[in-house]
Amino acid sequence: MGLTFIIVVFAIGFIGSFLSRMLGVGGSIIKYLMLLYIPPLFGLVAFTAHEVSGISTVQILFASIAGVWAYRKGGYLNKQLIIYMGGAILIGSLIGSYGSSYLSEQAVNVVYGILAVIAAVIMFVPKKHVDDIPLGQLALRKNELDKDKNYIITCQSGNSSKAACGLLEALGYKVEDMVGGMNNWGGKTE
Repeated sequence: MGLTFIIVVFAIGFIGSFLSRMLGVGGSIIKYLMLLYIPPLFGLVAFTAHEVSGISTVQILFASIAGVWAYRKGGYLNKQLIIYMGGAILIGSLIGSYGSSYLSEQAVNVVYGILAVIAAVIMFVPKKHVDDIPLGQLALRKNELDKDKNYIITCQSGNSSKAACGLLEALGYKVEDMVGGMNNWGGKTE
């Protein structure tokens, strides 16, 4: 393993993670293509689709650890959701990983391509409400909000709205958190 390999792989990891967090898309969507095509441009090993899928799994592991580490002190981790959804994710990941060994390299690339196209299309589907600003875009779109107005911030479970309130309060906005999110809402919805 030479210095060029280390630099190229580090750059792919850093740039892919930076772009995925900046754009709010999964890191594997960006890094999958980077890992398939960039190393050979530098005369390095050409990874197979299965190897890139395995590398993406490791990337997800480290991203998850970093996320838990960052969110644990803020109280943003929903333990009940982690238990229920975490179990389903573990089982689905094991079955999917095992099942991928029966797919050819071309089939893995086709499945990836289909999922990437679906993700790209979904990004351009209009949202239901004008005032929906995802947490990942809040810092960039804060100027859409009026500091003279009061805002009630909500999300599905209350975890993201708590983080959004902290950010907006620090920026001088008047906000109230709808504790428990829409899961605890007893009123009507549109």
